Amino acid sequence: MSSLACHQVQELEPRSGLDVVVVSLVGLGCIPFVAANLVMLCNLKYQPIRQKNVDLTVASSAGGLIWLIATIIINRHFGPIKVGGSALCLIWDFWLQGVLGFALWLNCLNVHLYSLHRILVLKHKNFKYWLLPLLIMELPMLTFCIAGSIFRASRRNESNTDCSVVTWWAVVYALLLLLYFFLFVFLAFRLRKVRTHYNEFGIIRKGGVIAMFLYLLSLVYLATDGNKKVVGRCFLTFSVAAAVFYYFWARNATVVYAVLFNKADYLVNWSKHFDSNESLNEELDELNATRATFKERTRELEEEIAVLRSRTNSTQQVEKLRTSLSSSAKGFASMVDT
Repeated sequence: MSSLACHQVQELEPRSGLDVVVVSLVGLGCIPFVAANLVMLCNLKYQPIRQKNVDLTVASSAGGLIWLIATIIINRHFGPIKVGGSALCLIWDFWLQGVLGFALWLNCLNVHLYSLHRILVLKHKNFKYWLLPLLIMELPMLTFCIAGSIFRASRRNESNTDCSVVTWWAVVYALLLLLYFFLFVFLAFRLRKVRTHYNEFGIIRKGGVIAMFLYLLSLVYLATDGNKKVVGRCFLTFSVAAAVFYYFWARNATVVYAVLFNKADYLVNWSKHFDSNESLNEELDELNATRATFKERTRELEEEIAVLRSRTNSTQQVEKLRTSLSSSAKGFASMVDT
């Protein structure tokens, strides 16, 4: 959401106390965020955590953390980027914010949703290596950043006091972010009818509404040069932090808390809930199979009825023909007698 924040840096408002407050709050929010990821890594064998797909969760968190750091720098909370050449501009604006930041953060969530879709909807086995689909999803952003680096889409400005992104590159960048988000919503939508505790459609739906609202509002700020003002850049940074922190804590807060303070009891309750859900899913599968069998039998009966109706119509036509022939024969016989 802050990917366009650096395309216009002239008349940038100087750093203020609000910048310090926002950066401090984001920094404080990162402490439990990083700690919770370490807790998950240290408890990989704990079943409620293992089903969270920890590798993708931690990779997504790493991407989110890189995205946050790049956002703070790009939104000029510490002032213009005065050191380094155009290569440093490209690293911050494209590679750290794009490929290793936003794209890594969201595509790890996309791969997780795709995994759930394969298992719960398509009834396929999960793929053994999640790195391949992640690389495939990263490819558009990777290609874009390589092209942007070749054509120097982000470079030092004329006064050599800061970095700036060529406008149309910034527009394509925003559209690419939106494309990734639509993929995220599409995969979540495919899981909307799946009844299992694995399904995270409800969390994603709420977060998606929030993220889309913040994204559109961010575009308004950028289109009106609101990012040059203190309030505008602070809002953009807050939007990124809200998206990253929400999707992690909404999915993992309960299990992280349980590991720290209620590990044994939570595992027992989780196992009971898991068994009840599995039993319910088995019953639903049986009902669906019965319904499919019933539909197939109904179709066969309808075909049999159609055949019988066809035979009945043929029998009626033969009877009518016999009656007609009999009448004709009687008429002919009476004429002969006469």
